[in-house]
Amino acid sequence: MKFIIASLLLLFVLGMAETVQKSKACLSCTSTCVLMAPAGVNFPCYQGAPSDANFCYDTDPLLKPNTTYACGTCAQFGFPVYLQNDPIYKNMELWLTADKKN
Repeated sequence: MKFIIASLLLLFVLGMAETVQKSKACLSCTSTCVLMAPAGVNFPCYQGAPSDANFCYDTDPLLKPNTTYACGTCAQFGFPVYLQNDPIYKNMELWLTADKKN
C-alpha cells in the first residue's frame, strides 16, 4: 500500500513539474493570457493577467489535461460571452462560447 501511495505521489509531483514548466509561457504575455480546454471539452475559457493565469494553470485541479494557454483575450479565441470571475481564482474571468450563453 505504501508503495502505491508513494508511486501516486511521485506521479503527481512529476506532473506538477511538467505543468509548471509549460505554464511559464503565460509570463511572456504583455497584458492578458487565456487558458483553454482541449477542443470538444465543454469548459469555459479562463482569462487574466499573465501572473494570475500562470498560477491558475499550475494549481487549478479543474483544468483538464492538455489545457493550452495563449496571449490574448478569450473573445479572440471564440469565447465572446463573459460569465463571471472564478469563485476561487478571483482575478480570473470565465468566458463562454456564444452557443453556451443561455
